[in-house]
Amino acid sequence: MLNSDMSIFGELHQRSYGFNTISDDALYSCVYKRIPSLLHEHELNLGRLNKVFASQWLSSREVVLGTKCNKVIKLDVITGQKIQIPSLKGRGPFVRQHINYSIGNAFFFHHPHSSSCGIHSIDINPSGTLLATGGDNPNEVAVYKLPNFEPVCVGENCHEDWIFDITWLDDEFLITGGRDGNLGLFQVTNDIQERAYRSDSQCFVSPHEKKQCQVSQKVRAIKFNRKTNDLGVLSPDGLFHIWNMHRFEESFTKRLDQCKENVCMSLSEDNSLYAVGSQSHVTFLDPRDLKTVFVISSSERDSGVRSLTFNKEVLTVGTGNGTILFYDIRNKAYLQCGCSGKPSTLKYRTGDGWLARDDMYAEFFFNEHFPNSVYTHCYNSARTKLFAAGGPLPSGLSGNYAALWQ
Repeated sequence: MLNSDMSIFGELHQRSYGFNTISDDALYSCVYKRIPSLLHEHELNLGRLNKVFASQWLSSREVVLGTKCNKVIKLDVITGQKIQIPSLKGRGPFVRQHINYSIGNAFFFHHPHSSSCGIHSIDINPSGTLLATGGDNPNEVAVYKLPNFEPVCVGENCHEDWIFDITWLDDEFLITGGRDGNLGLFQVTNDIQERAYRSDSQCFVSPHEKKQCQVSQKVRAIKFNRKTNDLGVLSPDGLFHIWNMHRFEESFTKRLDQCKENVCMSLSEDNSLYAVGSQSHVTFLDPRDLKTVFVISSSERDSGVRSLTFNKEVLTVGTGNGTILFYDIRNKAYLQCGCSGKPSTLKYRTGDGWLARDDMYAEFFFNEHFPNSVYTHCYNSARTKLFAAGGPLPSGLSGNYAALWQ
């Protein structure tokens, strides 16, 4: 612990002269717990984009976004400049699916554009040379070469429904998880990258392997544990699976007690914990045997936990009620704020963003207030800035929100 008379600045100043008064772990632990109380919102204008579902930092000032309207956007968080990245198209026919949904007592059935699904996942390989995300067809995966987003390949012939999550295993292999319950293992070799470069167009690849989650009908989120070489797989009906990636086989499955709206998870390799979000709780699991370590309330009951990110010993929680909270897993308590005179839970609230006041809004949502859900958030490499984005929670509403907390 830091001495009560020693500020972080003072500690770093002494360390610059070679005086190590506390360990690196203790210093970083203290820093990461204090940073959230120091950040302030700078809202960003995204125009008329509809709901940001995914985000990743590209550099110290650029973030890449994936939206419900099926657009991949490179955003400069300093200037606000936006560049749309061209979608990559596969060779097969794209059969658009019918969507059913209800608002109140009204029931809707329509045949949507590709934008009805959107880009749900973006992931960058460990060396930072390749980016994978959804393609023009949401059942396919698109791979670009960084930093200039040159097309590399489209991964096809794996999923019969939307891809919900993507993660790189290493610089060459990536896993996709889809609403059809399939897991796809794709390989992007140097040869594929060179062929794409020579032909100045993307290549097409089929899965190296394809497996079905036998118990779950849908795969909602996946995380790869590099320390154990296991893949955590979450289904929206509250099933959690561990897959051994040496054999690409399912090892065991656990049914979670909190089994409603399981749509997000995060992994802390440092603390050997999975965190799984549900309608009103976060469940912490031991990766070795999936035993429940502890469960916490999101403090925004029934609005849903929509995004989770570990930052050392602090779990950042984005909710459907337009808030971001910070949970200290060591002390098992939400971080507190004492700026109002008495301690209270430190809580960011999302700004107004943009909302389409269209016919749907006028008929079903007029004069109602819906805070912007935090569907995605991510820290920069220094872990001192937080990008958060999303949009209105009701499926019938169109809109967006994005902000840099710094």
